Amino acid sequence: MPRATTTIPFHALRFEDDLPTLHEVERRLKTFLRGLRRQRQAAQTGDDEDGRDKMDQFFDYLNEAERRKIRRRAHRYVQRLDALSGLSHHSEENRAKLTPLRGGLPVTRITTEHEADEIAAALHAEMPWMAPASEAVWHGLRASAREGLPGVRFTPLVLIGPPGIGKSFWARRLAHHLEVPATKIDATGEPASFALTGSQRGWGSAHAGKLVNTVLNSRQGLPEPFQSRCVVLDLPDLTTGQLRDFAMTEAARRNLPAPAVDALAAIFETGAVRQSRPSLRSVARMLDRAETLAMRPLLH
Repeated sequence: MPRATTTIPFHALRFEDDLPTLHEVERRLKTFLRGLRRQRQAAQTGDDEDGRDKMDQFFDYLNEAERRKIRRRAHRYVQRLDALSGLSHHSEENRAKLTPLRGGLPVTRITTEHEADEIAAALHAEMPWMAPASEAVWHGLRASAREGLPGVRFTPLVLIGPPGIGKSFWARRLAHHLEVPATKIDATGEPASFALTGSQRGWGSAHAGKLVNTVLNSRQGLPEPFQSRCVVLDLPDLTTGQLRDFAMTEAARRNLPAPAVDALAAIFETGAVRQSRPSLRSVARMLDRAETLAMRPLLH
């Protein structure tokens, strides 16, 4: 069942379809001019219906000078509306990209505390070693439901832990359960935004960007005002047992065939994983390969 959503205003833009066309403005001005003529004539001649009928053809006629004047005024009016729309400086391509913003944006809403419990339980079942993070989100989701918020709100999290324990995967699974999109910012991109990603080696002013300094695996170096606005969680390393449980759970979720599941289990039972540092990334790659092989068509 899809999550409930609330549509919230997001902008003060006026899109092209919301603006009157030049032809429509010209038509309105012509109609107004004809109506104004009739009102003035009625004020002079009274309610003489015969006289009004005789003048209708005269009122409907607009000479070329009047048409040009109306066209100029309509053109200026449409230009001003376009300038006030907030989109006049954008190209047609960018205007089209902004079209989904029309009418506001839907945000996921948690309607009951029971719904928050289900999300937290699903996260914990998949990745129990991430319990501190799941619990922090759980309290925020329950509070969002109690307060009747139009969306979801929880304190921003900073996850500190060894690489390969599933911090990014946990964030993606949280987005999945909330039914919201997820994005990843790579701090190793080209030096287009030095303040964000830092500058590369070879520059005299080379330095790490804000994101790199922020996501270091230690509280040391994180500004105190930043930490005070976030929940900073120190996460433990993965055990082999936790890694095995994750592999079996994820294999079931992917509906891998029994031979593939047995092969994964054998890897843990033979101690192959214990010979190296456990990593969620390596297990995820094994699952991907097993899924690819399982989906491969049979050759006759």
